[in-house]
Amino acid sequence: MTITQNRRARVDTCGTTHLTLNEFHDQLVMAMAGETIVYATGDLGHSCSDHERGRELQELRAMVWNAYLDGKVCLTQRRLPKIEFRSNKVKGGASFEYLATKRAVPSRADA
Repeated sequence: MTITQNRRARVDTCGTTHLTLNEFHDQLVMAMAGETIVYATGDLGHSCSDHERGRELQELRAMVWNAYLDGKVCLTQRRLPKIEFRSNKVKGGASFEYLATKRAVPSRADA
């Protein structure tokens, strides 16, 4: 399984680094079945809770979730014990890699 880690389009939102919406879309289209896209690293839940600054990250989370609901990806996360979450408001916290693995054949999640 190959992990796609394209850092050129990553941005930082409230301490979580992530792909842009366009970059996630492009990587999903280009990925082969079984390839994994690291679409965010940090604390997605905390960073999305900042409604003003977290809007782009909230949109990315919705795009990834819709890809899951459409059966295009499987979603997982991996705890990163040696990386401290970076935030202006909170020190410490959990850090994760958020992963979307492209499925071979789309399968509706609610089926």
